[in-house]
Amino acid sequence: PHANQIKFPNAKLTYIGAAQCEKCHKSEDKIWKGTPHSHALNALVNVATKPTLRNFDPECVVCHVVGLRTQSGFVSVAKTPQLANVGCESCHGPGSGHAANPGDKDLLLALSPWKTKLTDRLPKLETIKAIAAVPALDRGPLEAKLTDSQRTAVNGVSKFCQQCHDHDNDPRFNVYEYLPKILHSGFRSGGLPFNAK
Repeated sequence: PHANQIKFPNAKLTYIGAAQCEKCHKSEDKIWKGTPHSHALNALVNVATKPTLRNFDPECVVCHVVGLRTQSGFVSVAKTPQLANVGCESCHGPGSGHAANPGDKDLLLALSPWKTKLTDRLPKLETIKAIAAVPALDRGPLEAKLTDSQRTAVNGVSKFCQQCHDHDNDPRFNVYEYLPKILHSGFRSGGLPFNAK
């Protein structure tokens, strides 16, 4: 089971696919559709040629689909086409509970495993881009200006992303350079929808 399936056993959480998330999160979905994540499985089918057939190798596929190794996750393109590619739930976990009860604060926090509290926030896009523009070894003074909450979020996101963007598969990964490509949070400052309890 996914960590959230263990944490919320009574919710019976399952993966629902990005099309279900898009119903409420249209702007986030638009950003996602413009990223390589939205067609990640295609990279294994049509781009990865040496060796070929990586789309049949679970060690590769796990990072190109939603929930391959967890309950209710990707099985195959034929059986679970809604979970092909890197979708919302690749990062946020099974979304059925949130879709059914979008105001549940506990589920909201669980959907952002890189946060320690709902108010943890990534720095503004301009700040992220400014840090990315500086060579990695010279970023210390800029990073020192981040709040504890921002630092927690950046470090958490970086650690989370590196589960797939690891040294073997993406040796040049840098969270500050990648974040602007996928940054999609447009929620009010507390991170909660207006109907949150």
